[in-house]
Amino acid sequence: MQRILILSILLVFACSLAACDTSTTTTRPDSERIVGSWEGTDLNARIIGGLSVSIPGTDPSAASVTFGSGDAFSFLFDPADGSMLGIPQTTVSVPLPDQVSITGTYTLDESEETISVARPGIPAALELGYNFRGDDDLELIAETPDAFADLLGLASEDAALIATVVTGGSIRFDRQ
Repeated sequence: MQRILILSILLVFACSLAACDTSTTTTRPDSERIVGSWEGTDLNARIIGGLSVSIPGTDPSAASVTFGSGDAFSFLFDPADGSMLGIPQTTVSVPLPDQVSITGTYTLDESEETISVARPGIPAALELGYNFRGDDDLELIAETPDAFADLLGLASEDAALIATVVTGGSIRFDRQ
């Protein structure tokens, strides 16, 4: 009898622990989770050697992205006038443009966790990785220096300079 009582108590305890699970795992596909408007919360660069560093002096909320329920894509990066992109642990610093606007259509590959953005009049697609941390936290990942420069709208000579110290970067967003 005592054994049944102990097993019953253990079962109740196990069930109560399962009920306390606070994970944000969802069963919705990424193609549904990504739809909506997102505001930037963090801007990072991945410097040569693999270290990811937060970029100081740049307001990440100046970045926003919208994924339409069809395949519409829009990205806006509107840093303060005169802002500079300084890469920590290096001497590289370049001016940021007044505003960057990217529009087009996107294709999501959930198995590879990539987004391909086709832009009118530009033959090459913008290739980005993505990562969800719950339903309301999205990271867009520029895996190459060129993709990172495209997101930040860097002029070609500035993009070439950044590519000497950066292998990519990312912007994290919260759902608006």
